[in-house]
Amino acid sequence: MTNLAVVGVGYWGPNLVRNALKLQNAKLAAICDIDEAQLEKMQHPPHSLPPGVHRHSHISQVLSNQKIDAVILATPIPTHYELAKQSLEAGKHVFVEKPLAMKAEEAEELVRLAESKKLVLFTGHTFLYHPGIRKLKELITSGELGEILHIHSERLNLGRLKQETNVIHDLLPHDASIILYLLENETPQHITATASSHHPAAPDTAHISLRFRKATAYLNLSWIDPCKARKLTVTGTKKMAVFDDTAQEKLVLYDKSIHIKQPFEVDYHDAGKQVIQLEEQEPLYLELHHFVECIQNHRQPLTDGKNGYQVVKLMNQVEEALT
Repeated sequence: MTNLAVVGVGYWGPNLVRNALKLQNAKLAAICDIDEAQLEKMQHPPHSLPPGVHRHSHISQVLSNQKIDAVILATPIPTHYELAKQSLEAGKHVFVEKPLAMKAEEAEELVRLAESKKLVLFTGHTFLYHPGIRKLKELITSGELGEILHIHSERLNLGRLKQETNVIHDLLPHDASIILYLLENETPQHITATASSHHPAAPDTAHISLRFRKATAYLNLSWIDPCKARKLTVTGTKKMAVFDDTAQEKLVLYDKSIHIKQPFEVDYHDAGKQVIQLEEQEPLYLELHHFVECIQNHRQPLTDGKNGYQVVKLMNQVEEALT
């Protein structure tokens, strides 16, 4: 049995706690937060932390506990690198919510440290465990969509404005991890990006264009949109697909395409759509289960430290490309 500790139980941490408690192959041994009020909240509904789960106000209490095998970090983004480094140095396997770090060189250092200590370093790219994204990957790999021409993603919401980070750090890792996963970790050849601050905080909107060897990708990110959107459209030479995490029908395959027979002569193919049936499994649970499984079976995670590094590197490249 693998003993886990969740560090950071503010915004996202409670979701990790909830799913960690469901695991059959691990036990939640402790939670940690510098805010005593947050720790107290976890004792009451809707959380109702069971007896036996220790509460700590400092990560040093977690890292000094020899019975804890792995640490799950859900702390503010600027703390990820330092806390992950401390945890690895203490001999703990580490799960870090996205992004793995703020800078690519920090992420690379964490990868080297984990390898030297033979520990699992895991990045929380949750959407790569979503049944819809996994099925979309299958459709692409099988060739059903044909050659991928374009990917368009929208990740919009109202909030959460933060001063310590920005919309690129907060939202880009989701879509960057998905796009790299779908395109076999291909490196973009050209990046253009714009970002704007409409409130006295960090940038709250961003528009990003990525050009790969054959495909292009366009990302629209916002903290100030009235409607929540988590939508990804993939256009292929044979078919097209739309993944919409906010819709009832989360993955729809469109038998639509464009065929250019000669200049200015175009055939439009439209044979309708097919709703893809998906297993009803919570991605966060699947992600945590995979993390523990990799620890126990000495396996390389799908979203390991190297995967986290690739996303942070792309995030940094987008920041450098801002105009």
